[in-house]
Amino acid sequence: MDDLMRTAADDAIILHELEKVLGIENPVAQPVTNVVTLDTLERRLPEYEVALPDLSELNTLPDFAEDLLPNWLPADVFVMLGVGFVSALISSSLREPFDRMHDRWSKVSFEDGGHAGQSIDATEHIQKYGARLHRPGHGHDILNPFEVNWGDYFSEGSQAGLATKLRAWLRHLAQDCFSRQGLPLPGSSYIRGIIEAILKGSKTWLGVSQFDLYEAAGTLKARDFVGMTAAPLLIKIYVLGTEFDNKKRFMNYRYLSLSLGALVSSLAFGLMMHHPSLNYPALTAAIPYAVALWKLDRKLGRLLAERQKVLDANAGLVTADSRSLMLAADSQLETDSRLSAFWDELSSVHDMTSSALQGLLDDIESTLRNEEIDLLALEGILNLGGV
Repeated sequence: MDDLMRTAADDAIILHELEKVLGIENPVAQPVTNVVTLDTLERRLPEYEVALPDLSELNTLPDFAEDLLPNWLPADVFVMLGVGFVSALISSSLREPFDRMHDRWSKVSFEDGGHAGQSIDATEHIQKYGARLHRPGHGHDILNPFEVNWGDYFSEGSQAGLATKLRAWLRHLAQDCFSRQGLPLPGSSYIRGIIEAILKGSKTWLGVSQFDLYEAAGTLKARDFVGMTAAPLLIKIYVLGTEFDNKKRFMNYRYLSLSLGALVSSLAFGLMMHHPSLNYPALTAAIPYAVALWKLDRKLGRLLAERQKVLDANAGLVTADSRSLMLAADSQLETDSRLSAFWDELSSVHDMTSSALQGLLDDIESTLRNEEIDLLALEGILNLGGV
């Protein structure tokens, strides 16, 4: 652009000077009327005046702990379900070994580490409630010690102190937890009458025998405690191996949700085993994970709401400056149009100047040719006269 401007200006100046020196008034091509200089061209060159919006007022997004987000791996669901199944399988596999342990304890005395001969297993209770249902009927509710005959707790008439009897009772309940039936749910003795009223003396309920229903869903079992412990332990090992470099690996959505999912699936698989059992320890352990997950979800919600508030504020600033952007775009289009027109005009001036200069050069050449002929003729005359 600058070269073309200088060329056009130089051509115009040269043409004007030659006209003055040679006194050529009517060249073949009409010269440019107004002398075009570099200064006049620069003054007419349009300038870009684009007013961009000021985005310096945009707010910075607050820090966000991305480790808290649910960044699950493709294998996580399968691992979670697998851990739940293993947990339920462990519980089911321990049913018989633990029951044999209970049988040994039930045949030795308190002094030898068992619970034989204690009043809550008295013959009259077993005869009244049945060998398999005597526990929900008398003395085995850890939250109801009032059903226990503390004055004659040991059938052999031992005069042991209340502290010894209480310790023997608690150990008795713990050892009964290892039996197939397990220990009645704490507090169940207080609603025993309600349960019996609902069952109305029927031996079955919804097609399931009372005892089977009681054994599956009405007791605490030691084997379920062991199976429940395996679920979070295996999940913790898995998360440790897959997020070894993450210091917050046990404080994020992934770990909490996998642990909760493993415990819930352990509950489901436990009810599908050959000897079904409602794993109350797993249900109890799942509650803290569910609460922690709920709190984490609320925290994530607050963080996302803060970020969204900043984004909305920034969107408002950008929207307010949208007219400035539109005006800047219109101004650029107008400047481009003016520049294109100026380019066309400059090209026209250049063409006119070049044509005029070429015509002037042709006139000069013609004049010089004529003068050369006149000089030759004059020399011939002078030479002739000299002779």
